[in-house]
Amino acid sequence: MKTFFIFLIISLPIYSQQSKSNILIAKYSLYPYSSTFFNHDSNTPAADIAFDIALRRTKEFKYTLISNFQSNLSVFYLDTIITTPIKGKEEFWIEPEDVIKYAYTKDNVFKKNEVIFNIPFFSQSQENDMEFNWTITDETKEIAGYRCSKALIEIKNNKIIAWFTTEIPINYGPMNLRGLPGFILQAEDFFTTISIESVTFSDNKELLSNKINQLSSQYISESQKNEIKESIFLIKKSELIQQLKSMMN
Repeated sequence: MKTFFIFLIISLPIYSQQSKSNILIAKYSLYPYSSTFFNHDSNTPAADIAFDIALRRTKEFKYTLISNFQSNLSVFYLDTIITTPIKGKEEFWIEPEDVIKYAYTKDNVFKKNEVIFNIPFFSQSQENDMEFNWTITDETKEIAGYRCSKALIEIKNNKIIAWFTTEIPINYGPMNLRGLPGFILQAEDFFTTISIESVTFSDNKELLSNKINQLSSQYISESQKNEIKESIFLIKKSELIQQLKSMMN
C-alpha cells in the first residue's frame, strides 16, 4: 500500500511581507462620474454616451490616504487636480458637483471637509455614531494585486459600491468610508468613482501625525464652528442627489 503526502502551500496575506512597516500609503485616482450618474437608456446614441463619459473625465483628482495599522489614525487628502480637455472640443468642460478636500480620523472621531456645488460642509462623527450596514457579496476580483470582495450599502438614498481586501488589516478607506473587514481599494457613489493606483508601506510615523495635525488645525480654522453631524450632512447630500435625479429624468 502506497502512502501519498499532499503538501499545501498557503499564500499569506500580502501585508505579511511588510509586517515591520506600520504605515500604509495609498494613492488614488478619482473621476467625477459613476455608473448611476447618467440618464442613459437604450435609446441614447453611443456617441452621446461616449461624449458624456469623456466630459466627466476631463478632470482627474489625485488623492493620498495614509493610515496606521496599530492605531485609529488615518488621513485622506487631495493632492492635485489634472485637467485634460477633450481633443477637438476644448470649449466643453464641467466643474464636479462634489469634491472632498480632506478627511481624517483621530481619537475615534471622523472629520471631513466636502464641497458640494461650491458649498463647503464640515462634518464630524464619533466612531459609534453611525452604523454602516454593508452587504458583502460573493463577487470578487483582483485590484492592484490584492484579492477584493464587493460590498454594497445605501446611505440616505446614496448607493455606494466598494471593493475591499482583507489582505490589508485596516478597516478604512477613501472619503472616510469604513465598517468593512478590510481596506477599501475602490469605491463608487452617485457623484464619483475612486480607484487605487498604488499601495506602499513605511516606518515613518511622523508622516501621518504631521499631516493629521496640519489638517486638524486647518479644519478648526475653516469650520468656524459650522460643523454638522455626519448623519445630518448625509441627509442633506441625499436631498441634493434626489433633486439632481429629478432634474435628469
